[in-house]
Amino acid sequence: MNAENFFIIIAANIRMHYKYTLLPGIALLFVIPFVYGTANLDCLQSADCLERMAALIGIPMFTPLIRQEHSRGLYETIAFRQVSLKFIVFLRIVLSVIGSILLILVFALYMRFCGCSFPLFPYAFRTLAASMALGIQSVVIYVHFVFILWYKPEISEEPSGLSQTEFSFRLFCFLYVSAWQWSVLANPQ
Repeated sequence: MNAENFFIIIAANIRMHYKYTLLPGIALLFVIPFVYGTANLDCLQSADCLERMAALIGIPMFTPLIRQEHSRGLYETIAFRQVSLKFIVFLRIVLSVIGSILLILVFALYMRFCGCSFPLFPYAFRTLAASMALGIQSVVIYVHFVFILWYKPEISEEPSGLSQTEFSFRLFCFLYVSAWQWSVLANPQ
C-alpha cells in the first residue's frame, strides 16, 4: 500500500467517524464545567474532575470503532478489499487514541487557564489511561452486547445514524460509570 492510499483511508475513516467520536467527546467536555465546575481547583479536586468526568470521553471515542461494519453491504465491500478489516480497526483505534489525547490536553489546558493548579502531563496521562480503560471496556461490552446477544444473520442495511442498540448501549455505559462513581463518592475510604 502506498502513502496516497494510506492517506485516503485515513481521510475516509475520519469523515465516517468524527460525528460518532469527536463531536460527542467535545460535547461531553463542554458540559463538564456546568456539572462539575472547573475554576480554581486544587490538585486533588483537579485530579478528581479529570479522572471522573473527562475520562468519560472514552465511551464515545472508542465504542463506535466497528459500527460501520453492521451493514451487510458495507461489510462485504470491506471484506473484499486489499486492506484487511483488522488494519482498518487498528487505524481507527490509533485515531481514537490521538483524538482522546488532543481532547484531554485541550481540556486540561482549559482547566489550567481557569486557575486550577496541577501538574499538567502526569494528570493528563492518568486521564488518558482512565479514558482508554473505560473505552476498551465499553468496546468489549459493546461487542458482546451487539454481536453475541443480538446478532442476527440479517444485518441491517443502513449504518447511518445512531441505532437504537448503540444508543441504549452508550446510555448503559454512562449509567454504569455514573453508578460506580456515586457508590465511590457515597462510601469514601
